Formats: sequence, structure tokens, C-alpha cells
Amino acid sequence: MLRVQPMLLAVVGTLAMALAGPALSANGKLAGFGNIPFGTEFEAAKRAKGLEIRDETCNATLCQLVYRTAVSDMPVTVWQVFTERRAADAEIQIRSTGDQGRFVSASRCDATFNRVYVMLREKYGEADLPVVQRQEPTASGMADVREVTFTFLDGAQIRQKRDVTEDGTCAVRVFYRPSSPSGGDAAF
Repeated sequence: MLRVQPMLLAVVGTLAMALAGPALSANGKLAGFGNIPFGTEFEAAKRAKGLEIRDETCNATLCQLVYRTAVSDMPVTVWQVFTERRAADAEIQIRSTGDQGRFVSASRCDATFNRVYVMLREKYGEADLPVVQRQEPTASGMADVREVTFTFLDGAQIRQKRDVTEDGTCAVRVFYRPSSPSGGDAAF
């Protein structure tokens, strides 16, 4: 009978997880931090608990719901897009707690980026590649950008991005995109 050493089993298991990409929930769907699963109808999403709705727009093909909520005690603003009146993808911006909703320093912004990155890694495993840093043009000049992407076996994707513009404005955002427009019961 073949005996597998515990250490070898641990190494093989870790390697298999690394090759498989970020972890999905038990049913194979993107299991996020939010409470509005992808595919939820627009009207049902507006009734979800814990939301402070800031704006809602809807036309024949595209709807958008903007709301504030909290994720792990961090205030966030969510822009959730609905195609065919079903939740399709989401952008989450982590807000500072100040009056203007801006971070007081680039280091505070980086600390928030790092905190969110750790949360994403703990929930989904390793990112596709290490965090990338680059300069990116904006309407008002250049921005210092840090970005990382997690891609799932089914094609769903999470992208985390931090921009610091020349005037010191900083945004930490997380973008969730399911593998299909309906998304099933995946949630950001």
C-alpha cells in the first residue's frame, strides 16, 4: 500500500490551489463580501438590507444602483450595473471616514489598499500576478496606480486598483465581474 507523507500532501494541495487560481464558494460561484448576488433583479436589489441608496437610474437596457454600505467596518460606495435588469458587475470604492470622503495622505490610502488586498487574498487565494505599479494618464495629469487581478476558473474576475493623482486625491476600488451577465448566485 502506498503511503503519502503529510508534508508531501500539504505541498501538493498548496500547489494545486495555486494552479487552480482563486477559490470559489462550495457551489463554484464567486462568493464575495456583498449581499446582492449577480443576477439579482434590479427591483429586488433595491430592497436589500443595509443599503443607503444614493442614486438609481434605469433605462430599457441598463440600470445602475449607487449605494453606501460597510464591508468589514470600512465605509464603501458601490456602483452596481444591471444589464437586462439583472445585476451584472460592480465597482466598490472604499471611502475615507473624513468629511470629504478623501484619504488624508497617500500612506493612509496605501494602508487601505493593503488591508483590502489582504482581505481578498484571505478569501480568494493568491492573485494572478504580484501587485503591478505604474503611471497612468488621467484627465487632470498623471496618476500613480497599483493594481492586482484575481481570475477564477469560470472566467469571473476581481480587480483591485488604487490611484493617487497629482493633486493627492486617492481612490481605492475593487471591481467584480462575473463569468456571465446573469452570474447565477455569485456575489461581489
